[in-house]
Amino acid sequence: MDIYKEVKKEMEQERQNSFKIREFRKSQVYEDFPKIKEIDDKISNLSLKISFALLKENHIFDSSELEGLSIRIKSLEKEKREILSISYPEDYLDVKYNCILCEDNGHVNSIRCKCVQKRIVDKYLKISGIKKILENQNFENFDFKYFSDKIDEKTGNSPKKRMEIIYKSALDFVNNFEDKYQNLLFFGDAGLGKTFLCNCIAKELIYRDFPVFYTSSIDMFKNIENLKFEKSEKSKVIVDLYYKSKLLIIDDLGTEFSTIITISEFFSIVNTRIIQKLPTIISTNLTFDKISEIYSDRISSRIVGEYKIFKFIGDDIRKLRKLKNL
Repeated sequence: MDIYKEVKKEMEQERQNSFKIREFRKSQVYEDFPKIKEIDDKISNLSLKISFALLKENHIFDSSELEGLSIRIKSLEKEKREILSISYPEDYLDVKYNCILCEDNGHVNSIRCKCVQKRIVDKYLKISGIKKILENQNFENFDFKYFSDKIDEKTGNSPKKRMEIIYKSALDFVNNFEDKYQNLLFFGDAGLGKTFLCNCIAKELIYRDFPVFYTSSIDMFKNIENLKFEKSEKSKVIVDLYYKSKLLIIDDLGTEFSTIITISEFFSIVNTRIIQKLPTIISTNLTFDKISEIYSDRISSRIVGEYKIFKFIGDDIRKLRKLKNL
């Protein structure tokens, strides 16, 4: 699935539709005001004369003649606007582009227009299925007040201090995404902010025009299974994104139903992305022993060797928030 090509195709279709609307309006205006058609024909003929004059050999042309032609065109355009304004808005016959900067071509002076970037972002948000979630779960709304200052005896850190370290590492991941290849593993008990932080990273990178594909492990393993057993075309496209997206985020690893076949494909995805230096973020409630037990030592070994690992500690934030709102 090439999102850029899809966006360009949509824009070209919209551009063609805009021209069709303009042509329909023009025929409507010509029917109401035949004089406007006469004026347009005169403007067209005068514009051709200017073009022929400019194309003369050795660029020899009469500047006073060109100026006279331009003045006549401006006069005719003024007359046309005056007649049109009797029944229509002044810009009624203009092509209505969605983007006035690139006129729906997608480029301004050979540089990709901002409107294309925005469309790509919207596409990836839709594909990732987290558009609504990201409206609230982002770095701007991250709140440290739910993390305790009390020192955890096992780690020697307070949940708050630990989260400050993880938060800073997440920002580093985002800010150096283009230049610094990293993989992240977030693990710890449920409700400690792992998914929230994944969403923070996803939103920031998507809005910086990076292709991010976000999936739950349940959906991931379902798509792998559908591709293997049902030859689903939709699953083929999605599984391809698991391999090729600029960033893959796998949330809640360990909640899915897995088989030898799906685990084998999962290893292939993780390993291929490491080889191709495509970053991956995994969040899970599982311990390393459980990861080895469920997915095999070779997967846990690849994660230990290639991922920056962050353990989340503290109390269930979802419960704390719920209690606060009672």
